[in-house]
Amino acid sequence: DLWIIQSSDHDGYDYMATWVDDLICVAKDPRKYMSLVEQQFHLRNMEFKPTLYLGMNIKELPSGYKHLSSHSYINESVRKYEAEHGDLRKSNTPMTMDAHPELDDSPLLGEDGHRQFQKIIGICQWMCHTGRLDNYATSSLSRFAAAPRANHLKMAEQILGYLKKYPKKGIVVNPEAPHIHNHQYNNVEFQEDFGNQYTYFKEKLDPNFPTPKITGLTTMFFCDADHGHDKVTGRSVTGMIGFVGSTPVINKSKRQQAVQTSTYGAELTALKSTVEDVLELRYYLRSMGVAVEQVTPVFVDNRSVVLNVTNPASPLNKKALALAYHFVREHQHGQVISVRTIKTDDNYADVFTKPLGANKFHGFIKEIMGD
Repeated sequence: DLWIIQSSDHDGYDYMATWVDDLICVAKDPRKYMSLVEQQFHLRNMEFKPTLYLGMNIKELPSGYKHLSSHSYINESVRKYEAEHGDLRKSNTPMTMDAHPELDDSPLLGEDGHRQFQKIIGICQWMCHTGRLDNYATSSLSRFAAAPRANHLKMAEQILGYLKKYPKKGIVVNPEAPHIHNHQYNNVEFQEDFGNQYTYFKEKLDPNFPTPKITGLTTMFFCDADHGHDKVTGRSVTGMIGFVGSTPVINKSKRQQAVQTSTYGAELTALKSTVEDVLELRYYLRSMGVAVEQVTPVFVDNRSVVLNVTNPASPLNKKALALAYHFVREHQHGQVISVRTIKTDDNYADVFTKPLGANKFHGFIKEIMGD
């Protein structure tokens, strides 16, 4: 839960977040609120400049920005795993480029191996929750948790080996406007007039939103799809990452629910899913008293998709795709989003759709995560 109250000593809001029995307060004077909580509950390990929360290490950088990582949790998890199962070999990437766990036919694991595999997946899933953005490998292996095979366990151990080699990577909380592809960010590529086609559309605003007292923060999304990535089912993988300011706050690596017979269909499906996440993020920010006034750029590396959803004269007749198509177009018309093209080699969402080679993988990770 996130609790919000208008501050009495400055023109803004104070916040308190709770997760089960852990809480954190972000305010000009947090002691005022913590003393009230302390009257009702016994508090332990209370810090007024916290360095650890939910397994995340919080460090203040010389710039004044905060760096969030999970290196303490990773190091302890790796230590315990190696104490039980032997040393892990360090790995440069979480998964090899040619990995397709769905094709593996190695022997099914016994009870001990099964438990071992699930332990690794549990560790990695928590890493994804606490800010690790290198989560494609975890997503692709999680689906085999009910019946993992011998090679699945080796792949899972490679993820742990990667975490062992790079435990300090994390997120820098930076509210400044994105410097990422700044030339493209400032270039509105399409300004077409949809005429009367979507005049009914208006972005929904909850009347219960608090009065915005925080200057509007820029938001930006990247999305991608790997068409037919799953060699058994033919389903594509959607990848997405969203930024508030220069801080990555939301990401996704997920198989699509239906088979798409074309790259265009897979990319449009990914774009529709991304627009849903854009709306969710804009809602969250407004719920926190943040002004959301600017359009959210969404970068896609498939130019056909961009042209179709931004060109008023472009038709689409397939019903399943047409629903996604009109959903995206009405938000484009309503200036909630601005769909723009980007080169594949510059699309950060690529890291969430497939295993990448070391150079390309680390090129992306270096830009969106800090040490």
